[in-house]
Amino acid sequence: MNPKALDNVKLGRVTEILRMLVSAPSINPFDGSGEGERSVADKIEKLLREAGFDVREQEVINGRYNVIGILGGSKKCRRLLFNGHMDTVDVKGMTENPFSAAVDEQGFLHGRGSADMKGGLAAMLAAAESLAGESELNGELIVAAVVDEEYLGRGTQELVKQISATGGIVGEPTALKVGIAHKGAARYTVSVRGKAAHGSSPENGIDAIAEACKFVNEMYRIRFKSEHPLLGKPVIHTSMINGGSEWSTIPGSCTVWVERRTIPGETDADVINEASEIVKSIKHNDERFNAEIKLWKHFPPMEVSREDEIVKMLVNSLDEFAEPEIVGLPYWTDAATMNAAGIPTVVFGPGNISFAHSDFEKVSINEVHTASLIYYNLAKKYLIE
Repeated sequence: MNPKALDNVKLGRVTEILRMLVSAPSINPFDGSGEGERSVADKIEKLLREAGFDVREQEVINGRYNVIGILGGSKKCRRLLFNGHMDTVDVKGMTENPFSAAVDEQGFLHGRGSADMKGGLAAMLAAAESLAGESELNGELIVAAVVDEEYLGRGTQELVKQISATGGIVGEPTALKVGIAHKGAARYTVSVRGKAAHGSSPENGIDAIAEACKFVNEMYRIRFKSEHPLLGKPVIHTSMINGGSEWSTIPGSCTVWVERRTIPGETDADVINEASEIVKSIKHNDERFNAEIKLWKHFPPMEVSREDEIVKMLVNSLDEFAEPEIVGLPYWTDAATMNAAGIPTVVFGPGNISFAHSDFEKVSINEVHTASLIYYNLAKKYLIE
């Protein structure tokens, strides 16, 4: 382990920053119940200013701001972007105080957002703070704490309109594995029209729920042919279904919400064509079948080359601490937006994704500390050495 890194990124300071972030509620307010990211943003802004960063706020939506800190020199040089989201999912169902930031006997810090992804954000901030005390950089370190990742990803979408970089890291929980690819998510609805009738005379109606089930059954019969070496095959599932109006009425309408996880090379058009073929096939056997497909959102998949400089440097920085493992990730991240904007980006951070969004969310403090040392080493290699 690099002794210089250990001298500069203290375990106590990492823990202090992590506790500061987790104890501040920052639930995404998409449904009107969350308070938003402001309390966390204020703390991050203060930390970065005191460390010597040039700090700016970028408004994204309805008074919600990204916090962007920049340290170093010319934009013509290398520019390393650390990206972490401040928002969390809600706290419904949590079995403990979601903002206690309590540490258990095994060294895990508990609380909403600890794994997803205030652990990664704390590690980035501690590394950035330590690097600010180093010699002059040959490039720029940019730390972006963004809003809205848990809903529509609008924070990073706005970020890349103003900020460019030659390499990036998104600190989502990967258990310190190097994520160079992840799946996307296409979300669409299938709205089926039936014919309402009295429940005692079903022959006079068309049961829209039963018709919708035809689509669901065929959907689950799809045998995906495409496969990615790290991500495997695409997957699909029903998310919600809504239909009918009362006990004694044949339902005249039904809507099915579907999520289709995509792999690199697949587009939203591919997904809709796939669904349209199912509708066409059903209609061929049942001319009464009447369905409309609507794409609501496609969060695209991501892949960055193993040969890209940021990947090689991260692997090299990690090699001093543990055996590097390159993986694909089943979930979506802001790295897709950054890569699409021309910023080669890797997903790498502390924490286990199985704890994210859970009733007992937690992260290992030692793992957050290790991540901070690796971020620090990477930034030094990328911007100084």
